[in-house]
Amino acid sequence: MTGSLLQSLRCVHTSSRLKSVEPQFCAQLNARIADERVFDALGRKIERSVDGLLVNEDASYGYPIFDEVPHLLRDEAIVLEGVM
Repeated sequence: MTGSLLQSLRCVHTSSRLKSVEPQFCAQLNARIADERVFDALGRKIERSVDGLLVNEDASYGYPIFDEVPHLLRDEAIVLEGVM
């Protein structure tokens, strides 16, 4: 994702900017997803490992990237508070 595009994206929950995370963060998150300890904004278990993640400024929400496509839907945001 280009820097200019990333700078224009905002968290739909907090309106803060989004940033990419390091691959090791995704690896840790995927381990927790495998342990069934990660939920979306509606409280549904996340069942699919992420290829990447965009997080808001306070790291309370993450938006998964699957097959190089960011999923920026409000209900599909991953709740990160208490997960990492």
